[in-house]
Amino acid sequence: MFDKKKYSDLLIVGDFNHPKIKLNSKFGFVEGKENSMVRNNSIAFLETIQSNFLTQHLHLPIFGENVLDIIFTEDSSRTNTIENGPHLSTPKKNKLHSVLTWDYHLECNIVRKTENRPAIEKGKYSKLNQHFEKSIKIIKEATSDIEEQCKLLMESYKIGHLN
Repeated sequence: MFDKKKYSDLLIVGDFNHPKIKLNSKFGFVEGKENSMVRNNSIAFLETIQSNFLTQHLHLPIFGENVLDIIFTEDSSRTNTIENGPHLSTPKKNKLHSVLTWDYHLECNIVRKTENRPAIEKGKYSKLNQHFEKSIKIIKEATSDIEEQCKLLMESYKIGHLN
């Protein structure tokens, strides 16, 4: 959905016309069982939000039953206060969307989980392959016991892996 290498933060705000989506405290769900384009689009919308690990901050429709005023972020700690203000129009029959206000913390001490991964693209594979070819030849000549060969190969791997 967005390139994490380019952007570290994400805020999605908008009016989404999904009459089949009902919101609850954590996720939304799609009503009905019929196979319609409207229902399928609503399912695809929710799957996109969930598969990108976005946090939903507003859990009720602000404008009628079919439009979701939604605020999503990539990190729940960035937004903590959302207020539902006055309507944008005053006539009772033509009440439009409510004014929503929120705080979005651009700079905060967020601890991001990182994982160490090997830099596979930096591997010296031809050198490692040569090491294994030599080792296998020596191991085959040294013993015919498969258990011993496996043990020697693992030792060879540790040596070759460190070089």
